[in-house]
Parts: sequence; structure tokens; C-alpha cells
Amino acid sequence: MNQKGFIYPLTTIICLLLCTVILYQVGAYLTEKHFIYEQERMLQLESLLQVAILDFQKSNVEPNVNESYVFSYEPGTVTVEIRDYDEEGGISNIFMRARLATGHERIAGYSYHWENASVEQYWEISNFVTLMDPLQNVI
Repeated sequence: MNQKGFIYPLTTIICLLLCTVILYQVGAYLTEKHFIYEQERMLQLESLLQVAILDFQKSNVEPNVNESYVFSYEPGTVTVEIRDYDEEGGISNIFMRARLATGHERIAGYSYHWENASVEQYWEISNFVTLMDPLQNVI
């Protein structure tokens, strides 16, 4: 049997398949690495918001409408704004924006009961694409 030239094409095909599998795995690894990085940023933002809520409750501020407070922490800052105040119920709508040094940000808000310093109706927005920005009114 004449098998000259049979091994080289087979070896080339096997190497090509191996390189394809390796490149696919590298792409999957980089995607997963980026996903984990973004998850870490979201966890940092969430913890910043939680700490800012506690600091806001401890600060004993007065319910002045459109008053902003900035809380600075090592990973970033949180801006807290009192949007309105219902004198009958003693409840305000509070908006917060957490911003990391990396540029990641998260917006949250809640209803705040001033008499017992309790948080109600908490909500968050992670990635928002909108024409209305709750803290700046219009982008």
C-alpha cells in the first residue's frame, strides 16, 4: 500500500481541531472572567447602598425636600436625595445613586418613615437606559 502523504494532512486536521477547541475555551474563559468582574461590581454597589441607608438612618437629618447628602466610602460614593415629604404620614421618597471609582453605578430608592426610621418599598436599578434620570430629572 502506498500511504505517502496520508499522515501529514491527518496531523494538520487534528492540530486545526485542537487549536479550534483551545480558542473556544479561551473565549469562554474570558467571557466568564468578565461576568464575574461585573458581578463583583454589582455586589460592591449593593453593599454601598446598604451601608448608606444605615448611615442615613443614623445621621438624624431633617426631612428637607431636595436636600442631598453624600456618603463617601473606600470603593465609591453614594448620593442620597430627599425627593418629597408627606407631613401627614411623615414619609419621604428617597433616591440614592451609588457610584464606584470604576464608573459603575446603581440607582435605588425607597420610602422612608421618619418617626420610626424605617425603610419601605425599596427598589434598585442596575443598568438603566432611559431618558428620565430620577436624580437629575432629565438626562
